[in-house]
Amino acid sequence: FFSSLDNDDKTTMSYCKTSAIISAPPTLIWNTCLAPMKWQEWDHNIHQLRDVSGGCSNGTTAIFEQKDGKEFAFTLHDVEEDRCVMFSGQALGGTLKAEGKIVITPIDNFSTRIE
Repeated sequence: FFSSLDNDDKTTMSYCKTSAIISAPPTLIWNTCLAPMKWQEWDHNIHQLRDVSGGCSNGTTAIFEQKDGKEFAFTLHDVEEDRCVMFSGQALGGTLKAEGKIVITPIDNFSTRIE
């Protein structure tokens, strides 16, 4: 997850990465965690997704309403079912921009890494 705060003099970037190994195949993770567009069920920072324009596919838009009250308007892109989804968006009239990437990598027949 990347974010930036743009102003006249500088741009500040921050980066956050996390990963987990899950005892499930990529298809199950995709169909239960990403495809339904109910990311608040697995992302502890999201209160809810609002105004979702479609499923987990290229061009889908949504408002990520965070638990701290901040809201980001995001668009999904570079979506590869069972493998990857990227999202980018902004808040505060475009002064705060963010990007995220979720990568699903099978480890073996019984476990998957999600980053």
